[in-house]
Amino acid sequence: MELKFRNWLEETMPAYTHLSVFDFDGTLANVPEKPSGWEGRDWWGHQDSLSSPHYEGEVNQEVVEAMKRNNADPHTKVILLTGRRGVIAHGVRGILRNQGLYGKRMIPDSNKNTLQRFKGAVEAGHDEIHPDEHKGHEEFYSGDHVTEPDYPTTHKGKPDGSTLVHKIYRVNKEMNPSIESLEFWEDRADHIPYFIKLGLDLLKQYGAEAGGRLQKVVIHRVYPPAMPGGQGVVQHIPIKPGMSY
Repeated sequence: MELKFRNWLEETMPAYTHLSVFDFDGTLANVPEKPSGWEGRDWWGHQDSLSSPHYEGEVNQEVVEAMKRNNADPHTKVILLTGRRGVIAHGVRGILRNQGLYGKRMIPDSNKNTLQRFKGAVEAGHDEIHPDEHKGHEEFYSGDHVTEPDYPTTHKGKPDGSTLVHKIYRVNKEMNPSIESLEFWEDRADHIPYFIKLGLDLLKQYGAEAGGRLQKVVIHRVYPPAMPGGQGVVQHIPIKPGMSY
């Protein structure tokens, strides 16, 4: 009985042992903050933020190459976690495809409206489902999963729309006892302490003392380029028990 259970467990557990989480704005892509004089209402949801003359396709090559390496590793699951909403997903996906990064947009069955909008965007030629998506990363846009029954809510009982809640929710959903290492690629200074805390919590929950395999958590903090058109600087921060945040 014990052998059968062990065989069943090995067959049902995910094949990956490493989880790598990438942010988009300021991490993969050097997208500028809203420029002065821009008169639109939603910079981060507008195509202007991802097109000329405001943005010319600049990326942080170190981060792009890291994502490609992880995508090529059969033992690594790669996810894109962005605060960008689905309304601009086609623009984000286009920039990633220009870098040879082909990802699958992940929309739960519970969000029928967003599924239909994505289908419509593909049919209209505004987005595409690339044949290499199954080899690449998975993409999670803010708001796409708020229809799930376990998605966090505010004190008023409504889905929490913050980027941080969206990211922490998804990382927790991706974790399982087979994961040995976890990486975050992130630029936002205000999010770093929360990811440190999350890493420490996950080490307790999935580490050796809890019967899991998680041994290593690293935050790759991305700093903006010193000059326009330059490359960001990456600081690699290992998360260890007892670390302050």
